[in-house]
Amino acid sequence: MECYLYHTTDPENKVNKQLEQIALRNIHLKRDESQESPHIKLRTFEEVPQVNYIYIPNFKRYYFVTEIENLNNQIFDFYCETDVLMTYKEPILNGTATITKTKNPTYFNGGTNEDSRTETDKYYSDVTIPDKESKILVTLGG
Repeated sequence: MECYLYHTTDPENKVNKQLEQIALRNIHLKRDESQESPHIKLRTFEEVPQVNYIYIPNFKRYYFVTEIENLNNQIFDFYCETDVLMTYKEPILNGTATITKTKNPTYFNGGTNEDSRTETDKYYSDVTIPDKESKILVTLGG
């Protein structure tokens, strides 16, 4: 199957990353290899140190390269982790949301500080991420 090797300088939390293609290789994964975090073995090539991102069209997944291990002078093992934001960028970017804000008093040391408020945002989307498992992101702070 095809494997696109890239370099990116964008942060992990960016949805639409700019990718510079380094190479295109054909790979053969073992049957028990995880689609979420595969190990990809490739023969050496000049740009190995530049590769930090991979796309495998058969899996329809983008991956961060978390480590590159030199197995010998000819073979490198690329450890990969799924980039959820790029893999599911179409449903994320095309989703619609309903936003609701509520304000409640915040309690400090048993008393109420009426000037301090807690905001809660609820997002409702009409797009379901096409996977067996969904992720819920919660952020705290302001």
